Amino acid sequence: MATLLKDVIHIPEELSANDFVLKLSDGVTAVEETLASYVVTPQLAEAFDAALSYIKGALEKGRSDAAFLHGSFGSGKSHFMSVLHAVLQHNPHARRLDGLAPVIAKHDHWLSGRRILCLTYHLIGAESVEAAILGGYLEQIRRLHPDAPLPELHTTDGLLADADRLRERLGDEAFFAGLGGGGAQPGWGTLAAPWTADSYERARNAPIGDPERGRLVSALVNSYFSGYVQTGAYLPLDQGLEVVSAHAKQLGYDCVVLFLDELVLWLASRSSDVAFVSGEGAKVAKLVESAATRRAVPLVSFVARQRDLRDFLGPNVPGAEKYAIGETFRWWEDRFNKITLEDRNLPVIVKRRLLQPKPGAEGVLEAAFRKVTREPKIWNVLLEGLDESSDADAFERTYPFSPALVSTMVALSSLLQRERTALRTMAELLRRGRDELTVDDIIPVGDVYDVLMDSGVVPLTDEMKQRFANARALYEEKLLPRLLDRHRLATPDHAKGLPRTHPFVTDARLVKTALLAALAPNVPALRALTAQKLAALNHGTIATPLKGMEAARVLALFRDLAASGVSEIHLSDDPANPLISIQLAGVDYERVLDRVRHQDSKGERRRLLRELVFESLGVTGAKAETLGGTYTHSFVWRGTRRTVDIVYGNIRNADELPNSALMAEGDRWKIIIDFPFDEAGHGPNDDIARFENLQREGVRSRTVAWVPQFLTEARENDLGELVCLRYLLASDDRYEQNASDLSVQDRATAKVLLLNRKSTLETKLNQVIQQAYGAAKPEPADIDLDRGHSAYFATLEPGLELGAPVGARLADCLEHLLDQILSAQYPDHPNFPGEVRRSDLTTVLRYLELAAAEESGRIPVDPKDREVLRKVANPLQVGEALENAFLFTPDTFPWRKHLMQRAAQEGLDQVISVGKLIEWLDEPRPRGLDAGTRGLVIAAFALMEDREWYRAGERVPMPSPERIDASYELRLPRLPDDPTWRRAVGRAARIFEVHVTGLKSAANVRRLATEVRDQARRLQEPARRLVTALESRRGVLALPEDGGRLATARSAATLAATLAAEPDPTTLAEALANAPLAAGEEVLGYALRTAGEVLKALDDMDWGLLDAIASIGDDPRAADILDRLRAAAGNDEFAERLAPALALARRTAQMLLASRVQPQPGPGTGPEQPITSATLGAAASTGVTATAQYTAQAIDDRGAGGRITVPGRRIDEAIRELRAFAAAHPDTEITVTWSERK
Repeated sequence: MATLLKDVIHIPEELSANDFVLKLSDGVTAVEETLASYVVTPQLAEAFDAALSYIKGALEKGRSDAAFLHGSFGSGKSHFMSVLHAVLQHNPHARRLDGLAPVIAKHDHWLSGRRILCLTYHLIGAESVEAAILGGYLEQIRRLHPDAPLPELHTTDGLLADADRLRERLGDEAFFAGLGGGGAQPGWGTLAAPWTADSYERARNAPIGDPERGRLVSALVNSYFSGYVQTGAYLPLDQGLEVVSAHAKQLGYDCVVLFLDELVLWLASRSSDVAFVSGEGAKVAKLVESAATRRAVPLVSFVARQRDLRDFLGPNVPGAEKYAIGETFRWWEDRFNKITLEDRNLPVIVKRRLLQPKPGAEGVLEAAFRKVTREPKIWNVLLEGLDESSDADAFERTYPFSPALVSTMVALSSLLQRERTALRTMAELLRRGRDELTVDDIIPVGDVYDVLMDSGVVPLTDEMKQRFANARALYEEKLLPRLLDRHRLATPDHAKGLPRTHPFVTDARLVKTALLAALAPNVPALRALTAQKLAALNHGTIATPLKGMEAARVLALFRDLAASGVSEIHLSDDPANPLISIQLAGVDYERVLDRVRHQDSKGERRRLLRELVFESLGVTGAKAETLGGTYTHSFVWRGTRRTVDIVYGNIRNADELPNSALMAEGDRWKIIIDFPFDEAGHGPNDDIARFENLQREGVRSRTVAWVPQFLTEARENDLGELVCLRYLLASDDRYEQNASDLSVQDRATAKVLLLNRKSTLETKLNQVIQQAYGAAKPEPADIDLDRGHSAYFATLEPGLELGAPVGARLADCLEHLLDQILSAQYPDHPNFPGEVRRSDLTTVLRYLELAAAEESGRIPVDPKDREVLRKVANPLQVGEALENAFLFTPDTFPWRKHLMQRAAQEGLDQVISVGKLIEWLDEPRPRGLDAGTRGLVIAAFALMEDREWYRAGERVPMPSPERIDASYELRLPRLPDDPTWRRAVGRAARIFEVHVTGLKSAANVRRLATEVRDQARRLQEPARRLVTALESRRGVLALPEDGGRLATARSAATLAATLAAEPDPTTLAEALANAPLAAGEEVLGYALRTAGEVLKALDDMDWGLLDAIASIGDDPRAADILDRLRAAAGNDEFAERLAPALALARRTAQMLLASRVQPQPGPGTGPEQPITSATLGAAASTGVTATAQYTAQAIDDRGAGGRITVPGRRIDEAIRELRAFAAAHPDTEITVTWSERK
């Protein structure tokens, strides 16, 4: 058994209210006790050095100074100031404190012999800064120097007026006799003379600050108006501090040091009064600044501060005012020094003040610390402190307190009035666990909650008071009753005294940790809480059957509490690791919900539950109003898409669901899903009984009943509440109408809580639905196990045996159910790894066709198609997809053997109907292939067996797989003989550039015929027109009749026309193979392919130009042009292209004619004379040659010229004419002009 912690360190049995809580005044008064309990760390020594340096500087410069003493609650600010107070008072015990002596030695040269007036102030409860500082000065001076006259720190006009009235009433003799002399002190001279009328009047009329006026005021206060120091109005702070400085000097002091404790707390406690905070806050700078250039002695102020005041300003402070206050405090920052007492001091202080081992127990805690788990998900959370100083060393010094717990306490302490420090809280945690804590226990963070709440803490601000009150109310009114009920504890008293490891205590601790996070959300350890983080913060306190299940238990706890109606608990949408938070709203949102409770009805509950069930099933698109109606659900089973009819209704009730509504249609299955509740007196077995009765009556149908277990009354009520919430929150207008009695701010908060409640209920009911329908283990709190439930499924299909639902989710259970019924119906259906789509079928069919055209049945695979082939072809056994190849052979297509055997058994050979093939696909056991995959198998069979498709006696192209049905039949094709096929394949390649393999198959024949026919149809018209054009120019080109270009053109045109018109593939192949050809196959093919080009050249030729050339008999050049052209025209296009020959003939003819043009009369001698075809003969004889649109004319006396008019698109003709003219007149200057005529 582990050692108790109290046997290792001293743990008190009781703690007083003041233990570990030091007030500055107490620290100064009980200085020996203060010094005895103080621990000086290196960082604190640096802080003392800084503080003494500021005092030294003020003395040397004669100027006031100030510093913020900044540190979190529990960091020892009051303790620090108490020790500094003792040092300045030359206390010998302070001077020899461990760790402080070097600092004293450094400053002793100026500190020794100095008289420093140290004043302490507590501002909590003060009415103003003046009342606190000036009033505090008077109070402390009266105590320190009881015989000294008090300084004039009040506005004394009223006092002196009262004195005048008293003098008048008493008379001078009695008045001055009672007034006395005013006392004497060092710096104030000898015993003062008695007051007279003259001395009274001089002092009465002296200015404030005059010694005589001050002596008079002091005398009046001491003699007649002793209550005036409590009731009089104080001087403005700046003026009052001048008086204080002068008075301290008169008392013989070198410097005044003011220790102001709780200044920021004082202002924060009044944070709701923005005017007060702004006004009083602005005065603080007067501690440093003064209207006077120099005070009598310097004032040095140390102001304890744990947080910036801006942190305390709640949402009720408008932005502009918050900014103004922020500017005030930034003004402070510019004028004040800063001494920081760091949180890293706390581990050292805790170690020395709380965790000092008893004699003989040294090292026990260190050994226990080394056993703490270093598992990151726990260790890293425990190390989450307020800054980077929270490391393993700090953890070891504070063990069994984790840095996470320490940072939580520090942060929470800063929200409270000062009676609760981190040290005090830690000591109380030890005291409470005194009899149970062992050295192996890490004190859980959640235990901090009770320490704070049980001590009657007073939060600092009104906002925090409300948050703490909301937290207490939420726990006591909502959370505690549910926790008690969860652990079967009758009252809170039954929970008292339970051991710290009791499950109730564990759950309560976890809830309280979340409440702490709501109170102090900025603490790193409490930020972004998850179940795992909550478990880590309370490590070692959560008992689970198996290690590592702590987070699951935590998550279940908060989900159950949220589902039970605690809307303030919110879990984020992450189902595995949600963020857990609690909202401390304090808004009565229940009354908003109460306004719509009338919306809860049985019908609405059924409609809502149907919606939730269908969502859980993954059935989308079904309308909520179709209760009792049929919804057709589409799903994928083994890679093929199927449908099932789903009906939601009460199976027991024949009026609601008559027998006809239970019957399935055709081969499609129907699933009847029942409600998880019914009228009183009925249970799930009543629904099962109806199906059993129908079975006994011989009713058969592909119908399955899904009968759930029934919900408990509590869950039915949750369903009703969700009905109301959905109605309420369906629209903003509806919510606003029902929440109109709440304030605008509360309305928004209530809506957030109601939305949270709605989300929580939806999550909870979805979990309950999983239980009711068999997807999860039923919990007694959710499922009524007493209503009877013999089976989840019943069926009207004989022989169908269904197991219990299987699946982690209801959708998985539906998928498993559908798999059971379809597997029983189609036991041999292939299992495709993914859904087979139409595009997949097209891809596979393409590869089947290509492979069928190869003798080897093997073709390469495009990488992008590999997965599709593997997904479809391999499971369906229509070929086999390898890594880089696709095989389609009898071995990879076992269907061939099965189908051919069945055809032989029925005597079918030449013709096999597709209807028969469809029947045989389901033998020996049903496969239930869908239309697409079934059609793909039959298409593959047709390719493998080389059969052609027929429908209604007509041969048709192969349909797409999904369109293949019993209306088709497959016939053996008529194919060309082998020699004919080989000739056809060769001629197709050489004439039409169509390439097919030499494998003689119907597919290849069809492919060859299709592609050749397409080419022939494309080429036949240019080929026919070419023949016509050649025949029309036969004379001028001197084309032979029985050979050459014209004969080849006629043969090509005939072949193209024949093949283009032939519909039958085999006949076309035979016609191609056996057609007589006038030229070689390559020559004929080239002639066909270039017919269009040759035809264009013939159409573009200027035949009139050739006629003109032919008419020239006296120039051998003309005969040469014609001879060369006729030679080219007589050859086949394959041997010599005609278009270049025509172009050459035209160019040389133009040049010849241009050289024969004669000069004409100059301009103005007559109209331009166009030369037309009618004058060609005359032109040839006179030397003037014209072409169409060509006019020769005289160009004055410089020589011959010409003009041509052409459309813009035929500008090349004009350029050719110009070049011909230039060639004929190389030495002539040529002028080129152009113009436009529309």
